[in-house]
Amino acid sequence: MAFALKSSAQTQSIFNSQGVFYISWGYNRESYSNSDIHIKNTQTANYDFVLENAGAHDKPGFNSGLQDFLSKDLTIPQYNFHLGYMFNNKRDLGIEVSWDHLKYVVNDNATMHIKG
Repeated sequence: MAFALKSSAQTQSIFNSQGVFYISWGYNRESYSNSDIHIKNTQTANYDFVLENAGAHDKPGFNSGLQDFLSKDLTIPQYNFHLGYMFNNKRDLGIEVSWDHLKYVVNDNATMHIKG
């Protein structure tokens, strides 16, 4: 399937303007290598330890297909949001605000060393 954009005065005026705003929204999957997790509290309980070689996975949501997708709030799963503005026609200078919503979930019932 192909799409074409017909050139018109209105279309040209949008692309010939000094700057352009853009927005993008999408969903993602993540993978994580094993990590050392350092937990420290010296203010109230005074503990300091490291969980060594902890495994983790993501939690993307929408595991059951389209029905699951339509029945949930769109901000529950992992998502990406980008909003930006390009300052000139060459689109080589701009500013962007980005939000990547990730879920780092340590694997349940894992065996690991604790140091501390």
